[in-house]
Amino acid sequence: MSRPPRTPLCGQERLRGFTLIELLVVVSIIILAAGLMTPTITDFFRNRQLESIRGSFGSSFNAARLEAVGRGFPFSVIFFQDGTRVFNEKLQVFTEDDGPTKSPFTEGVMWYELGFFSRKPSTELPLFRDWEPGARLAPNPSLRLKAGSYQYRTDDLPKVIFERDGSLRFSKGADVDSRLYKDQKNADIWIYQVLSPVACMMDLRLPGQFKSQIIILDEVPKRPDSAAKASERATTESESGGSGE
Repeated sequence: MSRPPRTPLCGQERLRGFTLIELLVVVSIIILAAGLMTPTITDFFRNRQLESIRGSFGSSFNAARLEAVGRGFPFSVIFFQDGTRVFNEKLQVFTEDDGPTKSPFTEGVMWYELGFFSRKPSTELPLFRDWEPGARLAPNPSLRLKAGSYQYRTDDLPKVIFERDGSLRFSKGADVDSRLYKDQKNADIWIYQVLSPVACMMDLRLPGQFKSQIIILDEVPKRPDSAAKASERATTESESGGSGE
């Protein structure tokens, strides 16, 4: 005598497991979605880094201009391979003794060009730590500088000098026509990213103002050979613990 099929109790449902095919379909969808999202996430972080560098350059220009107007004598923004530093032209000292030990420029993922200086790439500029010891001036006891601070000779470096009235001038090269900046053909400063067409243009106006814009280039810019060497050096130093020895 056969038994009648059992029916679930009230409030209970029959539980059904997933088949192997269903699990494979779900896993395939997850892998596909992850593959599609990876370039987007990478671009997002790259663009955030570009925005950060643009903000860093802008902060340097603002700081130098405010100091020049507020204190009544020139301050400048000096360009190094690893970024910018604000310099007191009267006392011949930097406003900050310590700068970043690492930056996207020294890590080989970004570089910039000085459009006002025949588009000289940052990779052909000295690292601050390499330049600093040989550029120190003889101590001047009358200045009473704090321990570890020095005066420097900076005439050999490209810099933007802000005068006491807020206007600016270039120590080397010449201002790039703002019409070229507007047409996205040239700029006073270009900031590039490795393997990305997204770049930043900066236009410095002689009265002291500056503008910047993020653009998408027609093609990915080619990194200068000197940039590749800088990247290799940074990698070597990183592997050796940053001692450079």
